[in-house]
Amino acid sequence: MKTKYRFIQMLLLVGLLIFLFSFSSKRNQNRALGEINIEYTNGKDIFITEKNVNNLLIVKNQPYRKKSKDSLILNDLEEILNQNPMIAKAEVYQTVTKDLGVKITQKEPLGRVMGKEVYYLDKQGGKMPLSSSFSARVPLLSGLDSIGIAEVYPLLKKIEKDDFFKKNITGIHKEESGDYMLSLRGSKMKINFGQVEEIDQKLMNFKAFYQKIYKDELLDKYSLVNLKFTNQVVSTKKEA
Repeated sequence: MKTKYRFIQMLLLVGLLIFLFSFSSKRNQNRALGEINIEYTNGKDIFITEKNVNNLLIVKNQPYRKKSKDSLILNDLEEILNQNPMIAKAEVYQTVTKDLGVKITQKEPLGRVMGKEVYYLDKQGGKMPLSSSFSARVPLLSGLDSIGIAEVYPLLKKIEKDDFFKKNITGIHKEESGDYMLSLRGSKMKINFGQVEEIDQKLMNFKAFYQKIYKDELLDKYSLVNLKFTNQVVSTKKEA
């Protein structure tokens, strides 16, 4: 009798433990989302704010969504973020405390296309809309159709990687002749780059020329620098 009583006690205890574990587990799985922790992986220039990211997710204070094996549909949330034209890549993960971690890699602009449609050309050569929270300091691109944008893209990548050109080149315009004219910060001097070819040599030629006339304090004496011929720099002085 005593053994039977102890057996019943054990069964009741095991049943209670199973019930408590199941209740606690279900409650924990279905509890509302805690914090959304957002991390930007590239740069300090915020083109899409944390508020924008939160609005895209639309999950704060809602129960977690689940699929088979009680795992979160994190891929769905990543897809929502990755569809945003400001975002190059998004990673979404769940922390051990049931918070949501979000890593945002923003698109990075190379130039700002001016025309009927105004937008940024990003590092991957795609379109990136303007941001209401930040304006990028990149060259203004004008006179370009889709072919011109494809042509100027490799030049923009070279400019972005060179501190001197990144600081000083403010605009690129395609003339009707097909030549590309570059604008220089703080100067009315124009640079005729010609066709987008032999980029490294042309940029090196101009940098050497610029450093020479800057050192000699002659920067304001020139109206045009022609880089069309890769073996020489042809300069035109302002009329007296």
